[in-house]
Amino acid sequence: MAAADEKESQLDLSKSVNVWMIRVPNYLAERWDAVSAAGADVEIGTLRIFKKADGSKRPKIELRVSESLQAAGDHALPPVLEVQTTDDTPKGLNVISETKSGKYCVANEGEIALRGTCTCKDTALYSKLKKKKETQPRTLLPEVDRVVLAPTDIKTGRKEVYIAERMASEELRHKLFELFQAHEFYKLDDLKEQTGQPKTALQDILREIAEYETTGPNKHRYHLKSEFKTW
Repeated sequence: MAAADEKESQLDLSKSVNVWMIRVPNYLAERWDAVSAAGADVEIGTLRIFKKADGSKRPKIELRVSESLQAAGDHALPPVLEVQTTDDTPKGLNVISETKSGKYCVANEGEIALRGTCTCKDTALYSKLKKKKETQPRTLLPEVDRVVLAPTDIKTGRKEVYIAERMASEELRHKLFELFQAHEFYKLDDLKEQTGQPKTALQDILREIAEYETTGPNKHRYHLKSEFKTW
């Protein structure tokens, strides 16, 4: 019996295809999840790939949202999203599927050959969706009655230093995206505390994905560039 179970749970490596990993905005993913949870089989949309323009490193790519997904909600979605791809896709990343209906099966669906992020081209509609998200109730953080500081040696007055393992740039970029999903603005010191990474590593990624405010109420804080915002 043990041998049979072991055979059924083996990884299927028969598929050998290249897979694109495209990050979609939350409002699109939530609509798709809601439709799927209701039992409807609705595609998210279709990709349109244009011929590479002269002097361009990569072709222009668009995601055209399906009409059936548009009709499934109470507010309009952007009909067309621009897909911005990157050149730093790590080698050896694969998509693994798991099926538990009937016989348990784990399969390698293919290797990730290209990564990208969908951005809204319609700035007016994007602003409307962002305003709708901001009016939704947010999760409140629990109140604490004390602050815990880093341990300090009473005799020497020296604080213990915890050295975090340096993240790979792609892992750190993903972590920053998650943080900016929760809050729109961050100081560099706050990001350092949240990630445990040095400021130099953070600044390298922030220069690529974020903008730094020098005036106004959010002075000295970072926020995502508009092309990377997904709400």
